[in-house]
Amino acid sequence: MVSEGFPATPAAERFLSEYSGLQISWETKSNPLTLGGRVAARGVDSTWGEAYSEALGVTLSPVGQYSNMTLYIDPAGDLWGGFDDLYGEVGSLLDVIRETFLEPPRPLDRRLAAE
Repeated sequence: MVSEGFPATPAAERFLSEYSGLQISWETKSNPLTLGGRVAARGVDSTWGEAYSEALGVTLSPVGQYSNMTLYIDPAGDLWGGFDDLYGEVGSLLDVIRETFLEPPRPLDRRLAAE
């Protein structure tokens, strides 16, 4: 990811070493959830990721993509979703899968988990 201009935090490296290359799809959805730093970095406008990071006061690294949403991870290992000016915490990877494919998504939460 560093070569694509995005930070590679230890949390991002751990997440990507475990899940990079994974694609999750569902018969009722036309797009897969794709996990991988290069995939996410190619599909993201870096200015949005920088804006989210600055607003939150933490470094966010892109680790996945679903449709127009980029999936980010912060240094604590918490996952965040963002598209354009809408962003927030999305829970665990299982939460992301459940809310992407099985249940209605909950609103994105911009509060840091430590607050």
